[in-house]
Amino acid sequence: MCLDVLAAQMRTRGWTAYLVTPTGRLASLVVLDPHDRAECSDIIAAPGGSAGDLWYWFSWGERIASAHTPAAAADAIIRARSAAHNPGRTA
Repeated sequence: MCLDVLAAQMRTRGWTAYLVTPTGRLASLVVLDPHDRAECSDIIAAPGGSAGDLWYWFSWGERIASAHTPAAAADAIIRARSAAHNPGRTA
Protein backbone atom coordinates (compact mmCIF):
# COMPACT_ATOMS: atom_id res chain seq x y z
CA MET A 1 0.00 0.00 0.00
CA CYS A 2 1.41 3.40 -0.93
CA LEU A 3 0.50 4.92 2.46
CA ASP A 4 2.89 2.42 4.11
CA VAL A 5 5.71 3.69 1.92
CA LEU A 6 4.89 7.31 2.79
CA ALA A 7 4.76 6.37 6.49
CA ALA A 8 8.28 4.96 6.23
CA GLN A 9 9.48 8.16 4.55
CA MET A 10 7.93 10.28 7.32
CA ARG A 11 9.52 8.13 10.02
CA THR A 12 12.99 8.49 8.49
CA ARG A 13 12.48 12.24 8.86
CA GLY A 14 11.66 11.91 12.56
CA TRP A 15 7.88 12.19 12.30
CA THR A 16 5.38 9.80 13.84
CA ALA A 17 3.17 8.18 11.21
CA TYR A 18 0.51 5.50 11.53
CA LEU A 19 -2.28 4.07 9.39
CA VAL A 20 -5.94 4.35 10.29
CA THR A 21 -8.35 1.98 8.51
CA PRO A 22 -11.92 2.75 9.60
CA THR A 23 -14.64 0.40 8.38
CA GLY A 24 -16.39 1.74 5.29
CA ARG A 25 -13.96 4.65 4.78
CA LEU A 26 -10.68 5.28 3.01
CA ALA A 27 -7.54 4.35 4.87
CA SER A 28 -5.52 7.36 5.95
CA LEU A 29 -2.09 8.09 7.29
CA VAL A 30 -1.87 10.22 10.41
CA VAL A 31 1.38 12.18 10.63
CA LEU A 32 2.47 13.99 13.80
CA ASP A 33 4.94 16.84 13.92
CA PRO A 34 7.87 15.88 16.19
CA HIS A 35 8.11 19.48 17.45
CA ASP A 36 4.41 19.79 18.30
CA ARG A 37 2.66 16.46 18.93
CA ALA A 38 -0.71 18.21 19.11
CA GLU A 39 -0.39 19.08 15.43
CA CYS A 40 -1.23 16.30 13.03
CA SER A 41 -2.47 15.82 9.50
CA ASP A 42 -4.46 13.07 7.83
CA ILE A 43 -3.19 11.97 4.44
CA ILE A 44 -5.07 9.81 1.94
CA ALA A 45 -4.13 8.24 -1.38
CA ALA A 46 -6.70 8.68 -4.15
CA PRO A 47 -6.82 9.20 -7.92
CA GLY A 48 -5.74 12.67 -8.91
CA GLY A 49 -6.05 13.23 -12.61
CA SER A 50 -7.48 12.11 -15.89
CA ALA A 51 -5.07 9.15 -16.03
CA GLY A 52 -6.33 7.85 -12.67
CA ASP A 53 -2.87 7.82 -11.10
CA LEU A 54 -2.76 7.78 -7.31
CA TRP A 55 -1.80 10.96 -5.49
CA TYR A 56 -1.34 11.81 -1.84
CA TRP A 57 -3.87 14.34 -0.52
CA PHE A 58 -4.36 16.25 2.70
CA SER A 59 -7.75 15.48 4.24
CA TRP A 60 -8.97 18.99 3.35
CA GLY A 61 -8.54 18.22 -0.37
CA GLU A 62 -5.15 19.74 -1.14
CA ARG A 63 -3.08 17.55 -3.46
CA ILE A 64 0.43 16.84 -2.15
CA ALA A 65 2.39 14.74 -4.66
CA SER A 66 2.18 11.66 -6.82
CA ALA A 67 2.13 8.34 -4.97
CA HIS A 68 5.05 7.41 -7.24
CA THR A 69 7.21 9.94 -5.36
CA PRO A 70 6.78 9.26 -1.63
CA ALA A 71 10.03 11.02 -0.68
CA ALA A 72 8.87 14.20 -2.43
CA ALA A 73 5.47 13.84 -0.73
CA ALA A 74 7.11 13.54 2.70
CA ASP A 75 9.15 16.68 2.06
CA ALA A 76 6.04 18.55 0.87
CA ILE A 77 4.07 17.51 3.97
CA ILE A 78 6.84 18.74 6.24
CA ARG A 79 7.09 22.04 4.34
CA ALA A 80 3.32 22.55 4.53
CA ARG A 81 3.19 21.78 8.26
CA SER A 82 6.22 24.00 8.93
CA ALA A 83 4.64 26.88 7.01
CA ALA A 84 1.46 26.46 9.07
CA HIS A 85 3.50 26.86 12.28
CA ASN A 86 5.67 29.71 10.96
CA PRO A 87 3.50 31.75 8.56
CA GLY A 88 6.13 34.48 8.06
CA ARG A 89 8.93 32.03 7.32
CA THR A 90 9.64 30.65 3.87
CA ALA A 91 10.65 27.00 3.58
